[in-house]
Amino acid sequence: MMPGPNRHILSEFDAALNSFRDNANMMASLTQRNLDHARQGLFEVDGDHCNTAIADHEEIDLLERQMDRDGMNLLMRFQPVASDLRIVIATMKISVNLERISDLAVNIARRARKLIAASPPGQAEALRPLFEHATRMLNDAVAAFSTGNLEPVRSLKIRDRELATKSQELAGNITTRMSFELDDGVARYLELIFILRYLEQIGNLSTNLVEDAVLAYSKDAIPSNEEC
Repeated sequence: MMPGPNRHILSEFDAALNSFRDNANMMASLTQRNLDHARQGLFEVDGDHCNTAIADHEEIDLLERQMDRDGMNLLMRFQPVASDLRIVIATMKISVNLERISDLAVNIARRARKLIAASPPGQAEALRPLFEHATRMLNDAVAAFSTGNLEPVRSLKIRDRELATKSQELAGNITTRMSFELDDGVARYLELIFILRYLEQIGNLSTNLVEDAVLAYSKDAIPSNEEC
């Protein structure tokens, strides 16, 4: 017996939705790689990694625009409802946040290049624990969307607050040291403060990614600040 028209349309939608999600997962992987290049550029004092992070962002930017077009096409062509509608909307939002994180990785890479050009390079090592903290948040958020397993990331809001607190404390310490530096030293410390701000924003956006994953896979809202 030939499949009915409704079954045919459903099959087309499933194929289009799976492709849409696959592209989001690819975009997430590219964003993670971009942030890792920025990390290596900063801590390994490697300008090539910085340049790679900057150059590779264009691919992520183009992919985000394609995701927006594909998402709108899914909504207009198939008019999904209920859980399917949530997945499409959440995936579109996730692509936007991934592009913003990649953009922040580019900003870090550009600041790292300035530190590399300084003589001697800035004291970036103090930022390593916070960089690793932000990276773990991003990785956990991406895993939540890729697998649909939300339990490991229920505490992400707490981790976001911890990142912000530690960043502000370190920025305060750096500001104190700046008062004892000459102009070149002040410029290097300012670059570190900018990078700290970018890491805070990556933490915020990673939390947004988790909220979008909850929208996609769960009818329950992500825990409030009081519940985290």
